[in-house]
Formats: sequence, structure tokens, C-alpha cells
Amino acid sequence: MNKLTLNLYKAFDVLPNVMINGKMVKMKKVKKATYYQTVCEVDTNIAKIEIFKFQEITSKLWFLMYFLYFIISVGGIFDIPFNRKPLTVQSIYEVDLTQDSVVNISMENDMKNNIATKIVTDLTYRQGINTCSLDLKAKKRIKIYRILKILTWIGALATGVALIIVL
Repeated sequence: MNKLTLNLYKAFDVLPNVMINGKMVKMKKVKKATYYQTVCEVDTNIAKIEIFKFQEITSKLWFLMYFLYFIISVGGIFDIPFNRKPLTVQSIYEVDLTQDSVVNISMENDMKNNIATKIVTDLTYRQGINTCSLDLKAKKRIKIYRILKILTWIGALATGVALIIVL
């Protein structure tokens, strides 16, 4: 059994999903620090670390989901804020482990060079996919959602004014 400590830096804008050897792990923010950390036991000498982030709004039932969010959040007042840049992040690393291994990964989100993460460790590792891109489908759907939200508010205000005039 090898102990793997994974530290994830600069992950505040885009907190990604992290899998180690095919199992989803939960990253916890370290108190009085600026990074997230997880500690797990790995059965093998090689750990496959996958870091990915996809936008919810690119799913098939996005309109239904966000319509329900709109209703539950009282007309969008308590709605979930969207990122200004909806990024798709995907990184895969294979790390050769020792008894107590520490791996530091920094979220770079470098759109110019198409680099999602940067790894810093004394261990030997192999890098697979490491991409960061702007999700144009998500960006378009966010615009549609915002327009529909504004139109709904205008309709609600017009209905309220009409009710006041009639009464």
C-alpha cells in the first residue's frame, strides 16, 4: 500500500473533478492555505491521476435543469453564477509511487498554449492528455439562458404592472 498526497493549487475558479486509478476522490480545502488536498491509499505502484472539468450546461437536458434552477432560486435572484469563461479542462498523469508520495498539481488554464495543468513532483511521471479549451457550446447556451432570464423578468414586471392597473 502506497500513500499518495495530492495537492491542487490555483483551483478556485475552476474546481475540477479528480480521479485516482478510476475512483473519484474529494478534494478538501486546507485550512489557512490556498490549495486543496486529498490523501489516499493506492494498491499499485502506479497512480493514474485524471483531472477534468466539463460544463453542466452542455448536457442534453440543460434547458430543463436551468429552468428548474430558475424557479427554485426565486426567479434567478439566488441563482448559481456562471464563469465568464466556460472552460473544458482535461489532464491525465501516470505517476510512479513510493511509500509516501506527494504530488503537486497547479491549475494553469493557459488558453494560449492550451495547457490545463502543471505537475511538480520528485517522482517519475508520464503525461497523457493536458488540454484546456473554451467551450463554445456552453458559452452560447449561457447567453441564451441570460436572455431568457431577462425576458422572463420583463414579462413578470409587465404582468405585475398590468395587475396593478386593473385593480
